[in-house]
Amino acid sequence: MAQLRNRYRNGEARDVLTAELATLLRRAAMNRHPRVQVAGLTGRDWLEFLDDDTHQFTNGVGACLSTAPYARGQTPDFDALFTLCEKWVRRNA
Repeated sequence: MAQLRNRYRNGEARDVLTAELATLLRRAAMNRHPRVQVAGLTGRDWLEFLDDDTHQFTNGVGACLSTAPYARGQTPDFDALFTLCEKWVRRNA
């Protein structure tokens, strides 16, 4: 996470970083939860798995994570996205 944030601060393309953040979250989830519970989740099911009561993954800035690895040109509010993902990792570490 720290490396991604530093790369963002150094001006690396947000779409690349968003895709890498999505991958990092997936790896963290599979490390914390049973692989069979997480590995097959895609789209809205994946976002709902990540969500808490704020629904920031399904209805907020985190929604881009379901398409980020496949769609270029997305530029979400990266500070908000990064903060959301950091909170998820802390809660699920």
